[in-house]
Amino acid sequence: MSVPAAAAEPVAASPLSARVAAFVGAGTLVLNTATFLVYFGIARLATHETYGDILALLSVVFIGYVPAVVASLTVARRIALVAAQAGPAATARIEREVLRRTYAVALAVLAAGVVARAPVAALLHVADPGAVGWAAAALAISIVFQIQRGMIQGLERYRGLALSYALEGAGRFVFGLLGTALAGESGFFAGIALALGAVALFNGIELVRHRSAAGTSGAAAASEDARASAATALAMAVVTVLSLYDAILVKHWFAPETAGLYAAAAVVGRATYSMVAVIPAILLPRVVHLTSGGRSTARVLGASIAATAAPMLLATAAVALLPHLVMAVVAGRSFDAATAYAFPLSLAAGTLALANLGTTYLVARRRFAVVPWLLAAGLAEIAWVSLAHGSLGAVAWAVCAGHAATLVVSGAALLASRERPRGRE
Repeated sequence: MSVPAAAAEPVAASPLSARVAAFVGAGTLVLNTATFLVYFGIARLATHETYGDILALLSVVFIGYVPAVVASLTVARRIALVAAQAGPAATARIEREVLRRTYAVALAVLAAGVVARAPVAALLHVADPGAVGWAAAALAISIVFQIQRGMIQGLERYRGLALSYALEGAGRFVFGLLGTALAGESGFFAGIALALGAVALFNGIELVRHRSAAGTSGAAAASEDARASAATALAMAVVTVLSLYDAILVKHWFAPETAGLYAAAAVVGRATYSMVAVIPAILLPRVVHLTSGGRSTARVLGASIAATAAPMLLATAAVALLPHLVMAVVAGRSFDAATAYAFPLSLAAGTLALANLGTTYLVARRRFAVVPWLLAAGLAEIAWVSLAHGSLGAVAWAVCAGHAATLVVSGAALLASRERPRGRE
């Protein structure tokens, strides 16, 4: 699975677009690569049960801070507006106001997680309630650093934003695996909380260092209407939930050992998804830049589809032809029984990656009609999976069919909105 990250909003063209794509794309790639390596390492350090516990709680954390990622888009726009119109002093006041509220929300999340750790552990069949408490700490810190990232984006400090992503990935890898080796699932989430705390500290230092140096195109960013922000946020939330929810449901429905096998099979497909998740982050500002200049986006869309489809098709073919070898490489030979579910979940990850790419492209071109259809397809998929959980195989194929439906929605919208070439890129 990939870590949800706030993409640049579909705002007016800026001469910084190419640099934004390079910085943010590189940082996101480091983060997603490190996330895959974390799964790779955990599979070799943990039992099937512990692996399933970690993946389910990680999914809860990732889904839990999607609202913070969405809120960071609004924060970015507000900071850009104030920086452009009122200057550094007013920007600093807004930062302090937003951070006070963010700290209050984070503390409430932490308190709720600690208090409810036993019931949540029982609901998800997590062996160690302490892991739930540490996961709540990781979620609380995630909320803080996501809002900080919104501020950094609003100030157009994209180099700092990229470094924040890279630091998060490196921290997850080092402290997550070290914690797992020392103390199992509780150690993993304690390590993740420590890594994310370091990211929040870096973001805070970045804001202090650059508080007086607001960007020059904030007025253009702030002029974007609320509809664009809402559509971008909702599309991102739907794709993020669809990429994660099944691990949580499986952990609730099935025995811990069985859920661990499903988690390993899911990671096979999501590993490749993580590698291509950077492409939409690069595509969006590029499409906005071309569209606002009256130029054709067909070529960049075609290249993005090829760059996404090729590795996903290669990975799916490898799973189909050499399932036992792929599972041994990704999760270790102890998870060999998970090969039965690897192909449909790998195929599902590929279809969702392409659907995400298509949706990102449409939102960048302000074709927002696709978003409610995407939401409807996502809700239908979750309902269908909830009714088809008699076996892991049934769940895997239901997820695959549901993700395919989102690709159909995205593809149909692309065909309906295809443009006539208006000039050379």
